[in-house]
Amino acid sequence: MKTESSGNPAFVLLTTAVAAAVFCAVFMWNPPSPRFYPMERVWRMPSEPASGPAMGWYGRTGTALLAAAVVSGAAAIGLRTRAASRRIALSRSAVYAIAVVVAATLASSFAGIAYEQRAWFSKPPSVPEPDHEY
Repeated sequence: MKTESSGNPAFVLLTTAVAAAVFCAVFMWNPPSPRFYPMERVWRMPSEPASGPAMGWYGRTGTALLAAAVVSGAAAIGLRTRAASRRIALSRSAVYAIAVVVAATLASSFAGIAYEQRAWFSKPPSVPEPDHEY
């Protein structure tokens, strides 16, 4: 069902900005989320670890996406309710301010990920020594 508010650029921009900000915040906060253990092919919470290496990125991303979907959905419902009583309009400066906040949030999230993974970025590649000469 398409409503007038869902086609409004202000509505789309605000809900997208909320989704991006919540995704980045939850991803950087890193709440307990399921981890995938590829050797056993199971998902487990960090409180009950399995043996072998764990892949936390999938659960962390899924948790952040779920939080972003829930919060931006609530924001969309709130904006639709407000739009029913009056039209939502954003000034040019408000659009630029929202865009700058979203860009800064994404940049700080990327910087946080790079900082968190700095050891991986700085270590030399693990290439085995050749057992013979060519």
